[in-house]
Amino acid sequence: MANIPAYAVTNALELQGIPVEGELPTKRLKDARTGRELFETLRRADEENAKTRAKVQAMFDGKPPYDPAQLIKSQQSYRCNLNFGEAESLLEYAMSGYVDLLNSVEDLVYTPTTWGEPNEREHYSAIISSEITRTIREWPQFYFNFLHLCTQFVGHGLGIGHFEDRFDWRFRAAGQSDFLIPRGSMASEDEMEVACARRTYPLHEIWSKIRDAQSAGDAGWDVDVTRKALSTCTDSTSAKTFEFEKMETELKNNDWLSTARATTITLIHLWVKEFDGTVTHYIVTEKGGVNEFLYTGDGFLGSMQQGFVMFPYGLGTNSHYHGIRGLGYKIFSSIQVSNRLRSQLVDGAMLASSVMLQPGSETDFTNVALTYYGAYAVVAPGMTVVPQATPNFQNSVIPVLNDMGSQLQQRTGQYTTQSLFDTGKERTRFEVAAHMEAASKLSITALNLFYQPWDRLVREIVRRMIRPDYVKDEPGGEAIEFLRYRLQLAGVPLEAFQGIDIGNVRAVRSVGAGSPAARTVALGNLREIMSVYDPVGRHNLLRDATVAEVGTTQADRYIKRDPGPRQPVDAKIAMLENDALVQGRQIPVMQEELHLVHIEIHLEALGQFIEQEQEGTPIEDLVPRMMALYEHTVAHLEFVQGDVTMQEQVATYRQSLQQAGEIISNGMKRLAKLQREQQQAGPEEQGDPSQAAGPAEGEMKMQSKLEEHQLRLQMMSESHQLKQNIQIQNAQLKRSLADADKARDIMSNIR
Repeated sequence: MANIPAYAVTNALELQGIPVEGELPTKRLKDARTGRELFETLRRADEENAKTRAKVQAMFDGKPPYDPAQLIKSQQSYRCNLNFGEAESLLEYAMSGYVDLLNSVEDLVYTPTTWGEPNEREHYSAIISSEITRTIREWPQFYFNFLHLCTQFVGHGLGIGHFEDRFDWRFRAAGQSDFLIPRGSMASEDEMEVACARRTYPLHEIWSKIRDAQSAGDAGWDVDVTRKALSTCTDSTSAKTFEFEKMETELKNNDWLSTARATTITLIHLWVKEFDGTVTHYIVTEKGGVNEFLYTGDGFLGSMQQGFVMFPYGLGTNSHYHGIRGLGYKIFSSIQVSNRLRSQLVDGAMLASSVMLQPGSETDFTNVALTYYGAYAVVAPGMTVVPQATPNFQNSVIPVLNDMGSQLQQRTGQYTTQSLFDTGKERTRFEVAAHMEAASKLSITALNLFYQPWDRLVREIVRRMIRPDYVKDEPGGEAIEFLRYRLQLAGVPLEAFQGIDIGNVRAVRSVGAGSPAARTVALGNLREIMSVYDPVGRHNLLRDATVAEVGTTQADRYIKRDPGPRQPVDAKIAMLENDALVQGRQIPVMQEELHLVHIEIHLEALGQFIEQEQEGTPIEDLVPRMMALYEHTVAHLEFVQGDVTMQEQVATYRQSLQQAGEIISNGMKRLAKLQREQQQAGPEEQGDPSQAAGPAEGEMKMQSKLEEHQLRLQMMSESHQLKQNIQIQNAQLKRSLADADKARDIMSNIR
C-alpha cells in the first residue's frame, strides 16, 4: 500500500479509491451511470468559467456593449449600440503569426531515423520528414483543427489537442468549452486523473465502427449495447424492432440522411487514470436508458500524455488549468468601455449635426418641418430653433479612448506587435529593421509557449504513424498506406520509416518566429555571412529566401529543393568534368549549375597539379592538362563574381586562379623556350620542318587564351576593388551627413 500514488485517493469525482481492506479495484470507474454523473459533476463545476468564456466569445463574435432588449425597454432604442470589432481585429492579428508559422515552413516536422549507414540517415530523414508533412497537410481536417487549436490557445488561454482513437494518428482540437477537467488540476497532463468530452456524431459514423462485429469487439466496442444506443436515436420504438440490416443498406446507398429519423447521437468520452498509471477510455451515452459502456479501452494509453497535449498560455496566477486566461479575458473590460465610448461619440456626432427645434405647443409638434426658399429655410410658425453648443469630444472622450488604446497595447503586447508600427511616422531603413527585430523578440514569448506542446503533439502523431501493424482498414490507415508507398518510390526502406527516433522528433521552427517582417530581417542577416557556409548551406538559404518571397508551392520555379545528402549532385558532376577537362575536352558552363560547388571541386584538381609542380614534375608536362580546367573554372567564377554576398569567397577563388594562371604562364614560357631550342637545332634533330609550325601555332593560341583569362581575372579584381571603394566613400558620406545633422540639432538647441 505504501507505493500507491497519492492521486489514487477516493475523491468527489466518484472514482474508486484505495479500500481500507482488501485488494485494489481493477477499474476506478464503476459503471456507465457513474460516468454520466462524473461528467455532470465536472460540467456543473465549470458553469462560472463557462459563463465567462461565453461573454468573451460573444465579444469576439461582435455582440454590442448594451443589451438591445434593455435599451428598447428603457425607450433608448435610438442610441448607438455597436461592437466596433476591436477584439476581433486583435484576435485575427495575433492569429496571423500562427498561420504564418504553419505555411512558411516546407516541413512541419523533423523526423530523424536511426536506421541505415550514417551517410544515409540524413538523406532518409529528409525524405521521411517531407512525406510525413505531405500526409499531415493532405488530411482534410488538419487546417481546421490547427486553427481551432490556435484560436483556443490565443483567445481563451488553453487549447487541447487529443486523440479519440487508440491508434488513429489524426488529432482533434478542443477548448475548455467542450473538454472538462477536474477543478484544481495543475497545468500538466500527468496531473490529471480524469478528463471528459462530449461529442455529437452522425449515426453512420458510429455504425461504421461496429459494422464488423468481430473486429469491433476486439477493439473494445460492445456491439449489442452500441446498437441499442443507436436505436434510441431513430424512429423505432425499441431495439428489438430496429432493422440493422436495413440500416446497413441505407448507409451503403447513402440514403441515411434522406430518412425522417434523427441522424446524430451525443456520446460522452471519459479517460480515467488507473492505479498503475495507464489510462482507460470509456464511451457512454449522454442520456440515460443505456446503462452499459459502449466502448471500453483497457490500457488505451500508456499515460495521459499519449492522449492529450495541453496548450496553456502560461500558467496563469495559480498554475491551475482553470486559472489560465487568454487574450479575450485580458481585453474584455477595455473593449467594453471602448465600444461604449465610441457609441457615445456617434450619438454626439448625430446630435451635433442635427437642427434642434422646440415646438411652442403640442399642436405645433405636428407641424415640424422646414420650408426651403432658394438659399433660405423657414421654420414653421410656433417652432423655435434651439441654439446648441457642440460637445468638445477632444477634451472629454478622445483622451479616454487614447488611454484605453494604450492599455490595450500593453495588455496585448505579447500577442501582437502592431503597436510598434502604428505611430504614423516615416522611418529610415535602419529604424524599420530595428523595429522588425523588436517585433520578433516580442512574439518569441508567445510562440515558445506554443511550440513546446506543438512538439509533443507532432511527436505523438509520428509515433502513431510508424506503428508496424497499421493497416488500411483502420482509421487513418489509407493515408499511412499511401505514405509508405511514396517512401518506397523515393527509395526509402520501410525499416528507416519505422526506425524514426521518436525522442528527437520535433516541429520545424519558422524563420522569423511567425513574423514575415522578422523573417525578412533574419534572412537578410544570414545573407551577409553566407560566404562561410558550405555550398548546400548557401543553397538552402537561397531556397528559404525564395520561399519567403513566393511561398513553398512557387519556389520550385526558381530554385529546386534538394532533399539529398549534404554533398550535392553537382559535386559528383564536377568530379567527372575534371577527368574530361584534363584531357583537353571543352565543357560548357550552364547558368543553373551550383557554381560554387564546381569551383571548389575544380580548384582542388588545379591544386593537385600545383603540388606536382612543386614536387618536381616538369611544368611543361602539366600545362596542357591544366589549361582546359583553368578556363572552365574561370567561366564558373564569372557567374558568381557579381553577387555582393559572396565577395570574400569570390576573392579567395580569384587568388587561387591567379596562382594557377601564373604557373600556366610559366609553363607556356617554358614550352616556347623548348620550341625555340628545337628550331635552332639541326634538321636531323629538329625532324620534319612541316610539323614544327603546328605545335608553335597551338602554343600561341594557348598563350592568347591564357592572357585573355588573366585579363578577365584582373578586371574582376579591379571591379571588386572599385565597388569596395565606392561603398567606403558612401559610408563616409553618410557619417559626415549624420554628423552635420547632429551638429545642426545641437546648435539649434543652444540658440
